[in-house]
Amino acid sequence: MNFAETPAQSITCENEVFKWGLTTLAFLAALGALGGWMGGARVAKPTLRVAFWGAAAMAVTAGIGALVSKRSERRQRPERTRFRSGARQ
Repeated sequence: MNFAETPAQSITCENEVFKWGLTTLAFLAALGALGGWMGGARVAKPTLRVAFWGAAAMAVTAGIGALVSKRSERRQRPERTRFRSGARQ
């Protein structure tokens, strides 16, 4: 679902999502490095592990969100009324 009103705003929204995704991955990598350092291990392996699996988790979450969004757009229910026609009010 796109909340932008014009194509220029759409590009801006997509850039915002990309920017936040990269920022999140950078912080995940930093936390992996911190964990490796505090655990007394080499820093590179935990950094890559946390960044890789964090990116994989974000990709799976985005994929599921896209599927649910498409499904809900296809399956819009008619608006329900409280009483059927002819029923007592």
